Amino acid sequence: MCQINTSTMKKQIGCVDVLVAREGTDVSRTQMGAYLCIASNDVPPSVSKRIMLSVNFAPSISIPSKVIGVPTGSQAKLECLVESYPRAISYWLKSGEEMILSG
Repeated sequence: MCQINTSTMKKQIGCVDVLVAREGTDVSRTQMGAYLCIASNDVPPSVSKRIMLSVNFAPSISIPSKVIGVPTGSQAKLECLVESYPRAISYWLKSGEEMILSG
């Protein structure tokens, strides 16, 4: 029943079929994104709501080039691609000890 509390109460009764995923249903990160939920029971108007589905997942790391060679004194560009949700904190370590914060 939908009820509006005005000076004279207005109500409308209808049936709604709701499909709910059972607890423990697996979803993957590829299913993250915006979904539109539409409720319709042949009594106009239909109602819709947009929801965002987020899937928490551990960091996944890929390295485009595993070997980089440059002449002594030249600059090199190191790349490490990280995917995760929520966003991971990533940083470089030089010689396993010194943290490189920029550059």
